[in-house]
Amino acid sequence: MPAPETEGVMDIREFSKTELVSILEIIEDAGSCISPEPLRKLLLRAKDMVEADFTICGLGRIEGTELVEPLRALNGNYPGEWLERYMSEGLYYLDPIVRFHTSFSTTYLWGDIANHRREKAAERAVDLTVDHGIRYGLSTSLFMPESSAVSIFAFSGRTNRFSVHHKKIADILTPHLNGALAAIGAASPIPGGTSDFLTEAEAGKLA
Repeated sequence: MPAPETEGVMDIREFSKTELVSILEIIEDAGSCISPEPLRKLLLRAKDMVEADFTICGLGRIEGTELVEPLRALNGNYPGEWLERYMSEGLYYLDPIVRFHTSFSTTYLWGDIANHRREKAAERAVDLTVDHGIRYGLSTSLFMPESSAVSIFAFSGRTNRFSVHHKKIADILTPHLNGALAAIGAASPIPGGTSDFLTEAEAGKLA
């Protein structure tokens, strides 16, 4: 089954002056990220730009189209109980959003992903998210062939406010957020609890 269709070339005139300023500020600040907390704040700013309630990102090594080793994760503001179960139960291996983005890069609305890929094994991850009232979202990813790794950025909400316009904003920001994530030793313990990142020493082992 082919991947969902993506939009064409974006036009700068599609964005308001306020949006363009915010985009440029995030891009500039992403280039100077040297620790997890500044990146977390950038995620939260990007979240607001796409009108999401929650955000999280992660980096993992893949073989073919399968995630084989989660490397780093940075929680923007997902609920602590959700994060605890998601990490401790290894639900990133079952998450349909993660599984989709190990095959397809760029930005997609979750509804498009659900229509493209339905798997029985994904129900645990989906049920956990729905139990926390999180039903809608968009996600974006970038494959890094030099390290056989993929970064994934998720923006989600309790109501469906996501549009093609939000996808285009995410498409612009993703390479810069990815550069910041790859450049720092930010991570949640995998598997692990609710802390946002590994300690500096632990993160160094993953860099």
